[in-house]
Amino acid sequence: MIFKILCVSLCVALLASQAHGTFDGSDRFYEYVAYRKDLSFFKAWQTCRLQGGNIASISSYEENIRVLRAISQKGSLLAKWYIGATDIGYEGRFFWIGLNKELLPTSYTNFATGQPSASSSSDDCLVMSIGGKWSDAGCDGVTGYVCAYRSIH
Repeated sequence: MIFKILCVSLCVALLASQAHGTFDGSDRFYEYVAYRKDLSFFKAWQTCRLQGGNIASISSYEENIRVLRAISQKGSLLAKWYIGATDIGYEGRFFWIGLNKELLPTSYTNFATGQPSASSSSDDCLVMSIGGKWSDAGCDGVTGYVCAYRSIH
């Protein structure tokens, strides 16, 4: 059993590093596409991977704006849209699964006031909604998700 867990962990880390390559802090290499489809967070992540990308990780204000624009083209920001961070496994510490990188106090964030909330341990996935703000939410039952694709420009 331990061997299986280790293998799955290594595979996830490898897939995450392949999706974004070596991230140099520049967001100009990624295109963001929003999909209006009710999938669980992990099905959205798998779907992005199967399409050659990853669920969107946001490391700068500029990236946040570009993800916001992608969502605005597909639907309303009154709804919740998955972006690629979760705190499953370590409550209260979010990780961008596409970058295999923790959101640190020094990281770019755009959390809504009072977010992430500590009131519910079942809110393990990060969503973008009103004004491009982030909040933690359940990992099932949102409006859509955003994928990041390496740009060839």
